[in-house]
Amino acid sequence: MEFKVIISDGGNTYQKEIKGEEAARLVGLRIGEQFDGSLIGESGMLQITGGTDKDGFPMRKGIAGPRRVQVLLRGGPGFIPTRAGERRKKRVRGDTVSETTVQINTKMVVKSGKKREEKKEMKPEEQVAEVEKKEEKPPEAKEAEKEGKEKASAKPIPLTKIYGVGKVTAEQLHAAGIASVQDFLAADIQKISKKSGLTPAQIEKLLEEARKLVG
Repeated sequence: MEFKVIISDGGNTYQKEIKGEEAARLVGLRIGEQFDGSLIGESGMLQITGGTDKDGFPMRKGIAGPRRVQVLLRGGPGFIPTRAGERRKKRVRGDTVSETTVQINTKMVVKSGKKREEKKEMKPEEQVAEVEKKEEKPPEAKEAEKEGKEKASAKPIPLTKIYGVGKVTAEQLHAAGIASVQDFLAADIQKISKKSGLTPAQIEKLLEEARKLVG
């Protein structure tokens, strides 16, 4: 399996070819869904905006699954009208990446943090000063932080607070009976995968981010 991934980063657009395990990690993702760029050796968060199959038929948002169908279109991927009100039946692919996909279009939505890069370049004495600064929290600040964590753990946390979970992924989890971050952490991975359509690997990745969120 091999995909050509088109990445749009602001005014720059470049292409990357992925195959094997890297390509398999994107199977099952849908248009509008975000994924960690590290899955394909990139940085930041990428969002799928479209794609095409081996015969050149475009993926179309709103058509579930990877199936190829004929639909009546007014515009958008698959049909460009030449006059106002024109409609035409065209064949398009569903919104889900599959083995039939050849090209995946993405855009950078969150770049890798500059602060993280700066920390790597800090001198040893600067790193020590940074650690000491973090440790010098006043008692009232520590108490407020503790109280905030306790409130967060008691109150249901929306799934979209998890890094990497967008509207589409949240809807998939809701379909599996997951209404909050707390529900997600307590659920069985295999059951979630079966009901949501997400792969166990994708779920495990999101669970790691959920654990970081609740601390």
